[in-house]
Amino acid sequence: MHSTGPSTELSDSWQLTQFAEAPSLSTFMLSLAILPPEYIRGYAGSKFPIYVWINKLLHPPSIAADFANLTGRIYDEIEQILGSESLQLKEINLIGVNEFNGSQSFGTVFIGMEEWKKSDEMHKVSIIAKSLIRQWIGGLITIASRSEICFQEDLVQYLANKIVYRLFASDHLKIESYRLSEYVKVQMAETFFAPGESLSLSVDASIPQIQSHCALKGVIQLESLESILGEATFLSKITSLISQHKFRTYRIESLLEHLRMHLIDGSINLSQVFEFWRKNGGIPNLFVEKLDEKIRLTQINRNRQSQIGNYLWAPMPLWPLRISIRNLSLPVNFMVSQGLEMAPIDKKILALNNFDFENLYRVNYDQNTWERIHQSMSESPEFFTARSRAQLINDFCYFYSLGEIGDNADKIRRNFLQLIRNEAESFDLCEFYAFWCIAGNKRKISLKKDSRKRIMQFMPKVYSSLSNRENFACFEPPLLGNDTASNTANALCQTVFGSECL
Repeated sequence: MHSTGPSTELSDSWQLTQFAEAPSLSTFMLSLAILPPEYIRGYAGSKFPIYVWINKLLHPPSIAADFANLTGRIYDEIEQILGSESLQLKEINLIGVNEFNGSQSFGTVFIGMEEWKKSDEMHKVSIIAKSLIRQWIGGLITIASRSEICFQEDLVQYLANKIVYRLFASDHLKIESYRLSEYVKVQMAETFFAPGESLSLSVDASIPQIQSHCALKGVIQLESLESILGEATFLSKITSLISQHKFRTYRIESLLEHLRMHLIDGSINLSQVFEFWRKNGGIPNLFVEKLDEKIRLTQINRNRQSQIGNYLWAPMPLWPLRISIRNLSLPVNFMVSQGLEMAPIDKKILALNNFDFENLYRVNYDQNTWERIHQSMSESPEFFTARSRAQLINDFCYFYSLGEIGDNADKIRRNFLQLIRNEAESFDLCEFYAFWCIAGNKRKISLKKDSRKRIMQFMPKVYSSLSNRENFACFEPPLLGNDTASNTANALCQTVFGSECL
């Protein structure tokens, strides 16, 4: 809170400052920052008083000015979404520090400057946006148990993505690059760092556990809900959640209450769907087969284990899948059975399911469709986003590694890999999603304790390498001191599979 008056000197060693009374807060939200004189204060150009503190000896004035300007723009965007719920603060202070453990407090936001300086424009916005959004979700309201921390972090990341998309709405290439990096992070977590695990953590979850589970696939689940309810409706439910639990704790059931009134496809309760998604681990698989004027969808989770809650492992159950096919209007929103057929469908249409990974599942196609996908990516690349190209290559290589493509699998694989080599500039971060075709082909990732430990040591470096699009180039040659995404991916593949990714 703000001081109520000037400080009073009590002696040569002591001075007294009195602050305005704060709302009823959890004690962990209290912070006291005693800054050395080299910290200078700047003002963020916002409707709300926001002060930015930067060490002038470590950071030039241009960085401080950019930091302050960006902070003001981000806050104003957040306030358009959440502003109906006042923070009951007179000001916010953002403090840039080099060594930062990730903790936050109400009214004071700490930003790790090393991470911020390494990031591109979109990820800088995301860093600041998440820190400010936590003033509402994590400050104004706080999750009741650490076991549900992913729900809180997923909400924060979901809203931070909104801010990124709004501020860069006029530059779709930057948004595509950002969305690509977010997709790759989800795939890395689900493949190496937390494979098959659910979003329900233990009450004593460690920081690495939180980083490998939270703000990843749960964000995709929230975006799936939005695709059904609409953005305005879903955001209103989040603001209602904040309003009803102001200065109190909340749980995932708090949002489920807002979803229970929504019945989809006549009888599917949206709250039950979302609860199922949160409690069951892994990413389900779907097989899409085009038969003349008919499409057959089959969920293929056989012989797969996944976590239920935060302790039990069992055969992966059937998932309620949000079905979407590009350029087709479907009569249903969800597939709740193992199989589903739809007809009539235009024979010529390329039926791409879950295009751009808008929902949480992988898709395998019949051989003819995979061949058409390759042809379309070669002849009409403008129809594909960077994220959808990565998704399709990743899905193909994943199912190829499992031997589930068919008789022409090797030919299709060669065609895809040749396309990546010929058009490398269109396949940023290629090593992160094509490795199943070469390094990981027919190989399993060891789950032994020592192997898991070595893999987990890569997580901070992998995430860091995905925060700056300048380092995303496919087949980037290894240069001394050049910490590119390509080098990081190959180091990970060497550790896990014994060879470079591609």
